[in-house]
Parts: sequence; C-alpha cells; structure tokens
Amino acid sequence: MYLLGGFLALPAIVKWQLEKQVPAQLGHAVSVGKVRFNPLLFRFEVDDLAFADPDGRPLLAFKRLLIDFELRSVIDRAWTFAEVRLEAPMLNFALDKDGRHNFASLLERLPASEPDVDQGLPRFLVQRVALSEARIEFSDHWHDEPLVAQIAPLSVIIDNLSSLPEAAASYRLSAQTAAGEILETSGDLALNPIVVKGKLKLGGLQVATLVRSLPRLLAIDSPAGKVDLGASFDLAIDTAGTLSGVVQDVNLNLTSLSLSAAGSAEPLLTMATLSLQQGRVDLTAHRASLGGLRLAEGNVVVAFDERGKLNWEKLLRVSASRAAATSATETDTTEQPKAAVAMAPATAPGTDPVVPAGETTDAVVPGAWRVTIGTAEVSAVALAYADPAQALVIDVATLALETAPSVEFAIAGMRVELAQPKLSLARMRLKRGSESLTVSNGQIAAGQITIDIADARFDLVIDQPQTIFDGFKAQSGADGIDLGKLTIAGQTLSLSQASDGLDLVIDKVQGGFDGVAARRGADAVTLKAARLASEKLSLAQAVAETRVKARAAQLSASGLAAQQGADRITWQDASFDASKIVAALGGASPAATSTDLRFDGVALKLKALAAVALDAPSEIAQIAAANLGAKSLTVALPKGPIDVLGDGLSLALSDAVFHSPADPATEMLRLGRANISGGVLRLKDQVVTVDKVAIADGAARTWLDTEGKFNGLIVTRGAAAAAAEAAPGVAGSDAAWRLAVKSTEVDDFALAFEDRSGGPLLAIGLESITARVTSFETGVSTPMHVDLKAKVASGGDIEAKGTVRADDGTSDLQLKLAEIALAPVQPLVSEFTTLTVASGTASSSGRLRYGDPAVAGAKLAYKGSFVVDKLQIDEVEPKRPFVTWDKLTTDDLLLTVEPNLLDVGELQIVQPTGRLIIAEDQSINLTDVLKKSKDGEQVAGEAPAAATAGDEGVPTEDPFPVTVARIRVSKGALEFADLSLRPQFRTRMHELQGVITGLGTDPARSAKMQLDARVDKYGSAKIRGQISVFHPAKLTDIEMTFRNLTLSSLSPYGVKFAGRRITGGQLSLDLQYKVKERKLRGENKIVLKQVKLGERVDTPGAADLPLDLAIAILSDSQGVIDIGLPVSAALASTRSATLTASFNVNTFREIKVSRLQDKVALITGGANGLGEAIAQRMSEEGCAVLIVDRDDRGREVAEKLQAAGRKAAFHACDVTIEAQVKAAVQAAVDQFGQLDVLVNNAGIEGVNKPTDQLELAEWEKVMAVNTTAVFLCTKHAIAPMRQVGGGSIINISSIYGLVGGADIPPYHASKGAVRVMSKNDALTFAPDKIRVNSVHPGFIFTALVDRYVKDAGQQHDAAKAALDALHPLGGTGHPDDIAWGVVYLASDQARWVTGSELVIDGGYTAR
Repeated sequence: MYLLGGFLALPAIVKWQLEKQVPAQLGHAVSVGKVRFNPLLFRFEVDDLAFADPDGRPLLAFKRLLIDFELRSVIDRAWTFAEVRLEAPMLNFALDKDGRHNFASLLERLPASEPDVDQGLPRFLVQRVALSEARIEFSDHWHDEPLVAQIAPLSVIIDNLSSLPEAAASYRLSAQTAAGEILETSGDLALNPIVVKGKLKLGGLQVATLVRSLPRLLAIDSPAGKVDLGASFDLAIDTAGTLSGVVQDVNLNLTSLSLSAAGSAEPLLTMATLSLQQGRVDLTAHRASLGGLRLAEGNVVVAFDERGKLNWEKLLRVSASRAAATSATETDTTEQPKAAVAMAPATAPGTDPVVPAGETTDAVVPGAWRVTIGTAEVSAVALAYADPAQALVIDVATLALETAPSVEFAIAGMRVELAQPKLSLARMRLKRGSESLTVSNGQIAAGQITIDIADARFDLVIDQPQTIFDGFKAQSGADGIDLGKLTIAGQTLSLSQASDGLDLVIDKVQGGFDGVAARRGADAVTLKAARLASEKLSLAQAVAETRVKARAAQLSASGLAAQQGADRITWQDASFDASKIVAALGGASPAATSTDLRFDGVALKLKALAAVALDAPSEIAQIAAANLGAKSLTVALPKGPIDVLGDGLSLALSDAVFHSPADPATEMLRLGRANISGGVLRLKDQVVTVDKVAIADGAARTWLDTEGKFNGLIVTRGAAAAAAEAAPGVAGSDAAWRLAVKSTEVDDFALAFEDRSGGPLLAIGLESITARVTSFETGVSTPMHVDLKAKVASGGDIEAKGTVRADDGTSDLQLKLAEIALAPVQPLVSEFTTLTVASGTASSSGRLRYGDPAVAGAKLAYKGSFVVDKLQIDEVEPKRPFVTWDKLTTDDLLLTVEPNLLDVGELQIVQPTGRLIIAEDQSINLTDVLKKSKDGEQVAGEAPAAATAGDEGVPTEDPFPVTVARIRVSKGALEFADLSLRPQFRTRMHELQGVITGLGTDPARSAKMQLDARVDKYGSAKIRGQISVFHPAKLTDIEMTFRNLTLSSLSPYGVKFAGRRITGGQLSLDLQYKVKERKLRGENKIVLKQVKLGERVDTPGAADLPLDLAIAILSDSQGVIDIGLPVSAALASTRSATLTASFNVNTFREIKVSRLQDKVALITGGANGLGEAIAQRMSEEGCAVLIVDRDDRGREVAEKLQAAGRKAAFHACDVTIEAQVKAAVQAAVDQFGQLDVLVNNAGIEGVNKPTDQLELAEWEKVMAVNTTAVFLCTKHAIAPMRQVGGGSIINISSIYGLVGGADIPPYHASKGAVRVMSKNDALTFAPDKIRVNSVHPGFIFTALVDRYVKDAGQQHDAAKAALDALHPLGGTGHPDDIAWGVVYLASDQARWVTGSELVIDGGYTAR
C-alpha cells in the first residue's frame, strides 16, 4: 500500500487537486503534465506545469520540477535534499496601460495571513539547486505598440545550500537576452548568518533596454548606449538586518550613450565613454573608492523653455495623479528639514564631526561615509545651455576635467576633497541679447580643493589655485574687450562662511593678462600686458562691516594705449606697489554706510607716458618716467564730506614735456627732473605740506593770448568747476587752502614769455635759473626766503635775494640785473618807430620792497642804480645808426607805485651820438622814424598827458610823475646833414659835454642846461639857459654861441638860395631866445669874417641878389661884418611862434651826381647778401633794377625800393635753366624798355670736401650755378645790349678765383672759370661797346660765408676773428664795399675799363 500510494495515488491526487483547487480558489487555470513520486527514494517530479490568468494568458510554466529528498534528514536533524531542479521554467510578466501587472488579480485572491513570529530559518540542506533553460518574458502595454522583452536562457546552480550555521554554498548564475545582453555571477552563499561572496558580470546591456523597462517613469526617445559592469563582493547581513561587507573590483563601462527627451530634435546627453574603474565600497568602514572615473567625448544640453521648464524634466514621465500626489506630499512636508543621507545608523548630534580642513585621518567617524576617486577625468565634453527668459546662451565646445576626488558624508555635514583638479574649457561662448563672452581656451587647476559643510558653516580651501584663459573676448553691441591671455594663481585660497559672516583669504596671489583691447563707441583701451600679485589678499564680511586687505600688493602694466573721443593716453610700463591695502565698507545703518581705503608703502611708477587731450591733434604731454609714492594714504568716503589723508607723499618726474593744446608743436613745459618729497595731505582740513620740491633741467613757455589770458588757463580750463562738482561736500570748501613747502630748489631751468595779446610781440626768456625758496606757507605772516639767479636768454644776468610773504605778497628783495640785452624790447620800439635796437644792455642793482607802505613809503618801492651800456639804435632804410651812447648810468634811482613816482638823482650819459638828417624830399629823420597811422598821422611823438594843459591852462593830473635832478653829458657827438641841397651839406658836432638839471614831468619845473661842443675841425658851440620842457611858451631862456664856423661848408645854401658858391670866410653866432608868459624877445648877433664868393651857379628858384655889393658895403676895414638881429613876438595861447634858420656846416665834399641815371640793370641773386646791396646802391644812383632770384624774398627787396620812389621789380628765375633765363632778360626789356647792365651775382659755395671725396653731382651743382648760369645770362643779354649801343656785364667772381684756399674745390674752379670767361667775352664783345669785367670780393659776412663757416664746424665769432686777422686793412668787408665797386663798373666813369679784375679784399691777395 505504501508503494502503491507513493507511486500511484499521491501523484494522481496532487495533479487532481492542483487542477481543481487552483482555479476554484484563485480563478486562474493550471495544467499539469505528469506528477511522479518515488516513495523509496523520496524523489518528487512534476512535468509540464502551466499556470495562466483567467483569460488563458500564460503566467508561469516549467517543463520539469525535480525534488530529491534525503532520509538522512532525520540523522542530520535538518531537511536535506540531494537535488532541487527546475527545467525550462517560464515567467510571463506584463503591465497594462494603467500600470497594473498580470499577477495583481492572483495576489488579490490569496488569503491574508498573520505574520509568524520570526524564529529564524528552518534547518535544511540542499546539495544542489539547479535552474536551467529558464525564460522570462516581459511586456508593457503603456505604448500603443507594446514593449516586449525576453531573458533567455537563464540558469542557476547552487551547491550545498544550507541554513546550518557556518555552512556555505557555491552558486553560479547566468542570463542572456535576445539582444545578447548577459548577466553572470558566481561565488559562495551562506544563510546562517547571511553571507554572500562572489563576482558579478553584466555585459552588453543596452541603455534602450533599461529605458524600455521604465516607460511610465522615463520619456526618452531613441536611447542608445551599452553598459558593461564587473564587480566582486563579500557581503553579510547580521541578525539586526544590517548590511555589511565589501563590494570591490567594480568596473563599469558605458559607451555610446545618447538620451533624447520625447519630441526633442537633438539629444540632451551624449557620451562616447563613461567609465568607473576599480571601484570599492566598504559598508563596514563607510568607505567607497574608485580607482578611476572617466567621461569622454560627450555633449550635454541644458535648456529652459519659455515657461521656465528645464529640458531634462522632459526625460521623466509622471501621470497627472502621480503629479498631484507628489504636489500634495511636498505641500505637507515643506516645513520639514531634509533628511541627511546615511549608510549606517545615525549617532547623536555632535559625535560625528567632519575632519577639519587641512587635516587627514584614517579613523572611521561614526555615521560618516567617505568616498574617494583615484582619478576623475572628463575629456572632450561639450556643454550647451539656453534660457530664453534671460536671453542667455552658453556653449562650451570642449570641457575636460581631471582630479582625484574624495567625499565624506556625515549627519552633521560633509567634506569634499579634490586632489590635483584641472578643468579645461575650449571655445566657450556666453551670449545674452547683444552681449557675448567667448573664451578660446580656459584652464582652472589646483593642487587640492577641500570643501567642508557642517551645520550652517561652509569652508573651502584651495591649494595652489591657478586659472588661465586664452582668447577671452567680451562683446556688447559694438563695444567689447579682448584679452589675449588671463592668468590667476595663488598659494592657498581659503573661504569660510557661517551665519555671522564670510572670510576669504588668498596667499601669494598672482594674476595677469596679455594683449588687452577694449572699445566702447569712440573710446578704446589697449594693453600689452598686466601683472597682479599680493603676499596675502583677504576679505572679511560681517553684518556691520566688510573689510578687504592686501599685503605686499603689486600691479604692473605695459603698453597701455587709451582713447576717449579725441583724447588719448599711452604708457610703456607702469607698476603699483603697496605694502598694505585695507578697504572697509560698513556702518551702523544703511544711511550711515561709509567706505574707508588705506594704502601703506605706496609706489606708483610710470614709464614713457604720453597724452593727447583738449582737442589737440597730437600729444600734449610726454613723460619719460613718473614715480609717485606715499608712506600712507587714506581715503574716506562717508555719506558726508569726502576726506583724503596722505603722509610721506612723493612725486618724481623725469624728461617730462607738455605742449600747448592749441599748437602741439609749441612746448609749454619741459622738466628734466622734478621731485616732491615729504608730502602731507589733509583734504578735509584743506592742508598740504611738503618737505622739499626740486626741479632741474627744465623749461617753461607761457604767453598772453589774444584775449589777454595766460596759456596755462587753457590747460586747466574747467578744472575748478570739475573739482567743485566732484566734491561738493568737502568740509571747509569756502575756506582757503593752506599750502606749506619747507624747501624748494630749482636748478638749470628756463622760462620764456610772449605777449600775443595784440600789441607788439614782446618775448622775454630766462635761462640757467637757479632758485632756492624756504619756509613757504600760505595763510601766515611768516615770510619765505628767496634766492634766485638766472641768465636772460638774449643776454644778461638776474639775481634776487630776500623775503616774500605768501599771504599778501609783502616783499623785501635785493635785485641785481647785469647786462640785460635790450634787443627783446624791439617789438615795443617797432610799434611806434621804424628803428631797430642794434645793441645795448641794461643793468641795475637795488632794493625792492612791496606791500608795506609804512616801511617803504609806497605800495611798491625800488631804490638803486641803473645803467644802459653800449646802446645803438639804427635806422632801417638806409641802415645807419640813429642814436648811440657808450653808457647811461645813475646810482640814485627811486621808483614807487601808489604813489607813482620815478625820481633820478644824477643821470650820466657818456659818448652819446645822434643824427639829424634832412632828406632829399626835405623830410627830417626825427619824424621819418615815427610810424604813421592809416590816416597819415604819427603814432608817437605827442607829449605825455601829464605835461598838457586844459583849455584854461590848468595842468592835468600827472599819473606818473618823473623827475631827473641832473643829466651829465660827456664825449657826445651830433651829425647834421641836409641832403635836399645840391651839393649836399654835412657837418658834425663832437666832444659834446655839459649838464642839464631840473628835468621832470611837473609843468612848474624848468630844466637848466649848460652844454659845450666842437663843430667840425675848428668851430665851437655853447648852449646855456633854461626851458620849461612841456611848456616852452611859458618859459624859455636859451643862449647859443657858435664860433669859427667855416663859411665854405655853407656853400650849398648859397647855391640853393642865391645861386653863388661860398669859397671862404668864417662865421660866429650869438643867439639868445627868451620866452616868458608867451612873449618872445631875442638878441641875436651874427659876425662874418673874410667872406669870399665863388662862381655863379644857375639854380632854379635861387634869388638874384647883389651879394658882392652887400658884402662890400657891410664889411669893415678888417673884412668883418657884424650884424645885430633883435627879435620879438607875441605867441598865441596854444602854439609857439618859432624862427627857424636852416644851414649846413661841414668840410668840403665832392658834389655827388646820379651815375646810373636812366640805366636798366638785371641782377641775379639779388634777394640777399651782395645782390641785395648791389640792387640798393644801383637804384640810389638812378638805375632801374630787375632782381632775379629763386628766393621770393627778392620781391620784398623790390617792394622796399619801390616804396622809396625807385624803379625796381622782381622776377622769379632758376638761372641754371636757359628758358627761364631767356624769359628773365625779356622781362627786363618789357618792364623798363631796355637792358644796359648785367650783374651775374648768383652763386653757391657747395660742399666742403676734398676732390677725391666729391660726388659728380656735387661738382655739377656748383658749376651749374656759378659758371653755366654766367654763360646763359651773358648769352641772352648780348642782343638787347647791342640794341642800345653797348652795355656793361659784371661777373662776381671771388678771391678764390685768383688764389687757392685748400677747400671747396668746385667753388675755386667755378670762380676761376668766371674770371677767364670775363676776359674772353671782353675781347669778343668789345666791338659792340659791351664791357665785361670781373669783381673779386674778399671775405664778406653774407649768408654764403656764414654757411661756409658752419660747414667747417667753426663758431661764428671765432671764425670772424680769424678772418679779420687775414686782412691787412683789418676786419671783414661789408656788402656795400662790393656794391660801390659794381656801381663804378656799371657807370660811364668806367667806360675805358673792360677785361679787368676789380679786387676788393682789404689787401687779402696782396700778401
């Protein structure tokens, strides 16, 4: 029965009950093939079992189940099975559209059961568990096209599976999908306690498989990628359910990953390689590590849509109900703190602190996890970010990261460590609207980064941080900035943030950038390079204050060029150093917020600085080097007035040049060296003090412009307004600034001043200025001490020494002026006269006091001496002295202002000379030298206003009284000439001496005079009396006595008025004129001795007088005529009646006639030098002249001659060009009707080189001008001369045409050729009555000789002295010496002279 029941009954019953009870109880169909049981072996088998849902869809099936039970279980007291085998099992798992799986209804029908008390696992032993040819089918009907997946074959083998203590089984599992994905694991397994140890391998797992398995969670289109995973593990679960053990040798490789959100046109993530190598997780020690993490060749796209939704959110699929539930859950838990991640039971707060930054430990912190990665590498990953709401786009073409990270988690916080991190970027672009930022290459690296997060505290430490960016470009519309390279590095960066503030410290920070170019509209900045460094840089932020500190800060920049509109500034190098910088921002309230900046040990250095500003077309400032320093500098920016405190301030400039903005070619200021040291600034108190100011090797130029403003105002225009606007709240802005300078030193400085205000252009310059000023201080009565020495640019020295008060200008100075050249006053002289100041110096020595009338008797007083030496004032046309003296001096001069007064004690005049000339047109040189206004009235010459009287004769107030107690004259001379006579009359008074007293502008004063002189050779003159200088009609009492005047010198007057010459006799005159109260009385006496008349001369206008009869009647027996001539008259109220006798006294001179009257001359090279002099002298002799020259100055020479009533014209011509020469000759004939005289004067000296060093072009240039031009002019002048029956050709050669000088070979050759040419042409054209002669000048100091001297490297004065010594007659010649020789050869007086050499050389060639 046992056997029948076992073999037959039991299998049938089991089969019957399964097929009956399962459908009845569970509502699912089940079918069983065969059931077998061996009661002898306790072996149970079931074949072909199939389990299906009520609709007949299969759920579970297998081909064979074998259970082989061992009877030894009784002995082992454990259920023992020899084998449990399941063959070809099949599991079908499906999800419908609602996410309900096909086993749900089955599970719902299972009866509920009370959980049993856990008594542990029953004792059992299975020698082998085998699962073979298994198949799992999975389907998900979420999509319209169901997802179907299959895992087959699946096999499991377990040997010796037991729940007995310490018993371990070995297992092996393998599975494969239809896509070739495999899962393999093998190892050991123990159930009491649970311990599993083995290896795991997952190969070829498709990402698409994972995504398809989660359709309700993920919405990913066309996923791609393959996963390979390998690991070994040793895990255990204790009785408390705690998992422990180690998972190691973890290697994960994910390749060709691609994820796209549903409906997206492009993948959100692609990654060619994601690799985790040598991973290890120690659940007991709470340690996880990776040997390496690598991501390569990927692309990440992050974007927000218009509603602000992130594109990555589209990867997740959440149903409406799920979303609502989630939202409700979040609403309920928003006030709850987030739970900390824990991999082990938590410990009490405060018992698991994170290891402090900078320290390491291997000890396990309770409740803390530590994760380390040996090498983390990201390479060739691109990143794209877009946010339409912000109009922001970020692209990174290539992103790479290398590091070895370590992460430690704890309840109270976490720590992250990154060893040797290195982040690289390539072709990064950030764009926001019209703004963009691009970086060609970037790199961020460090030795190590440590991040600690604990409670409310955040700590960051970066060792050896380094950042490098190449090709950095920022653009905003048309504006932008380019950086070639940007670097930032340091030793350590630490950042701590807590609830009470933030602290940032960077040690040994260094940074820099190269190739900067920024632009904003018309403004631009370029910078070649810049460097920044600091020993320590820190930032501390608290509730009440933010403080920034920098120690040993350094900043350098090179190659700066900045432009703002038309303004530009450049510098070659710049550096800024500060031993300490502190910036504090804060306050008790927002309204009281202030900023304080403090700099210690400041040094700013600039090199090669240049600036263009104030609308100037070019640079107005150039500074070779500028150094600024400060011991300390504090800037306070409170809500109230700004304050700046500076101590130990210094400034040093070298080779600084400042130009005028209006005329950049004009240098306004040059400073070779300028230094300011020991400066102190107190802006709030408006105080500046300086220990020392030193200026050397400099120059300044200033002028008054047409509006009467100094040029310096142009530079500083608007500066005061700008300063007031910039600091409107500066305390004490209404008070005056206090400036104090202990010492000021000026060495080798120059100062130039010009008056361009519209009057005469007055220019004054000082050179070699040396000045010392001590104790300068404004706002105090203590005077400063001044010591000044300077040289006047035009000649002379100035010295000033004494004291000056800065508050009111009160001064007490000793002045000394030595030999100050008077040439700079020429513009003042030229405003009223045509005279020129040829020479003269002024000197003075005295005391100047200003500002204290109680002491000096006036607001300004100067008392001392005054000297004018070697004065010569010349007439311009003709050029000759007008007045001269050897010395004018006084030792007793007093000049005061308020009250105004000039008082001179005795004024001495030594060797004064003058000229009184009546010209041919009967004008007098005294009035001719005065300039005329447009209406013809004289500009100068009127009496001073103080010397005039009103209508009633009451004198007006004198604005500036002048008195001269005495004028002493010695060795004077006066030349008189009357050129209106024919013959002309000349005489000379000399040895003039005497005294004039009582001169002054006071109308009540009268001057007394006592003067004596000699007249010509034997005559004498005396003048005695007094006169009211400005009112001669009120008082004049003058006696003049002349003795032994030679009558023959008066012959021109006899010819003019009586038509008779005077050949002998003497004249004496006693003239007396007295005027008092406008009544004239004169007692005059004329004595003539031995008067002899000459022949009669027919003179137009001369009276026909019986002079012989008159002389015979008036003469006594001694031949003396004595005539008394009393004069009396009543003078008008406003004018004086004068009796004028004009006569000339001089020695007999030859009667001068016009030797070239009606002749026409062509003069080459007539614009300068000899040519100009020849033109003047020939025109004086009545010749019409055509001036031929390349220099347009010849036009001015011609116009001057025309203004003098002479015939003259100018013709521009290059005498080396034949066509132009021919045109010039024709111009002379066309202009004046003929050509009589040719003067070949044009010439050049050429370069001074020996013959063997000369270039052919240099030789030919000289020969063309000096020789060929003579040939061309002669050639074309012959024809017009023949037409008038002859002429004169005068060729200007040189003494170097006669003798050698061992220099300028071309010049010698050309002038020698001219000499021989002249002789040949003289013979050739003698039949035509054309005379040809050569003139050989010696050394005449014309421009040509001056160039010769300079080319020889000689100084003008030294060369002239050397040349003077070579001439036996002494000195060098004057152009007129040559001109008169030419006049002679051109005149008919030389009619018998041709082919000759006229040598005019002071005896040079006679040696």
